[in-house]
Amino acid sequence: MMSNSSSSSSGEDNEPSTALISNQTQIRNNFVKEYPKDMDHKINNEKQAKNAVKNGDIDGYVSLNNNGKQITATYHGNDDMDSDVKNHVINYIHTVQNKLNADNASLNVKQAKIMNNQPIFKSTVSSKSNHGYDENKDAKHLSITICIFAMYFILIIYSSITAQAIANEKGSKIIEVIFSSTTAMKYFIGKITAIAALILTQIGIYIISGIVVYELNAGNPLIKENQHFINLVINNLLGIPLLYTILGIILYVILSAVCGALVVKASDANKAAQPVVLVSIVAFLLSNAFQQFPNSLFYKICSYVPLLSNYFMPTRIINGNVGISEVCISIIILVVTIVSISWFIGRSYKGLMLQNSNNSFLIRLRDGFRYR
Repeated sequence: MMSNSSSSSSGEDNEPSTALISNQTQIRNNFVKEYPKDMDHKINNEKQAKNAVKNGDIDGYVSLNNNGKQITATYHGNDDMDSDVKNHVINYIHTVQNKLNADNASLNVKQAKIMNNQPIFKSTVSSKSNHGYDENKDAKHLSITICIFAMYFILIIYSSITAQAIANEKGSKIIEVIFSSTTAMKYFIGKITAIAALILTQIGIYIISGIVVYELNAGNPLIKENQHFINLVINNLLGIPLLYTILGIILYVILSAVCGALVVKASDANKAAQPVVLVSIVAFLLSNAFQQFPNSLFYKICSYVPLLSNYFMPTRIINGNVGISEVCISIIILVVTIVSISWFIGRSYKGLMLQNSNNSFLIRLRDGFRYR
């Protein structure tokens, strides 16, 4: 089960990630009654709790003990305790301690001193491999690094391939034959669809190969020792971050096609993707530079901007700093941008491919869009 290390993400997981045990059943039952959604009700003793933490079913457990004078709550886990649950536990033990103080107090000085006793809350967080690091935090950091670098390198490869392929077609004059038998819109959409299918196939091969290698080495002692960590990384990478990777690459490929269409000479095909590659490098460097500040206003804004959101939003998703509504808005903006740009470029694609002036890049782009 994934950890909810911040209150912003705790609401997205309906399954409790913490168990509660106590040397007094009534103390435990009263807490569960007051906060029914905080704790795993099935676990009621330390042996069950330790096994559940070991198996990854829960992130940790709280042990409540009453020695007759003072309440002590101790948290044991592999990940930090959910902030909301922690606040509930602390509020509850304060209430129980106050009641205990009142029961033990009298009018003499000694009993008055008892009224000042306060509960103790302790927390012991350790990774499964017991190496003294935050496993969940390290898994998130590794997941973000893999996601950003994988997207960057795949994007660079396919941007160059797309731009060069289209530039070579333009240089060979074969495009005039193609446009005589089909519309520029159909040809452009077909080209982009084929490249998108190729990208999906390659990513699919990577995923399947990774799963096969993982399963074949499941018995390896090193894999077994770090299985929980590996599962955290895999869970972080799959799903919406993978969708952002695919959509982001497709958007950059579309823009690379435009760059390839604007090349004047076939010999310049290797330079065609440079404008798109430059934008990708800037987005890559910015996402890395501000990776430690995923809640900053700049990072939040960039997570909605096409060409940037595919680098920035996956980081916020993996860190648990964003809600599902924000993710949906960002994806809608990205998809609408892809569809709109594809339609607009498709209408002007013939003009982009057929014009061969030696003017500047922006003038050629303007003339291509004006062509009908």
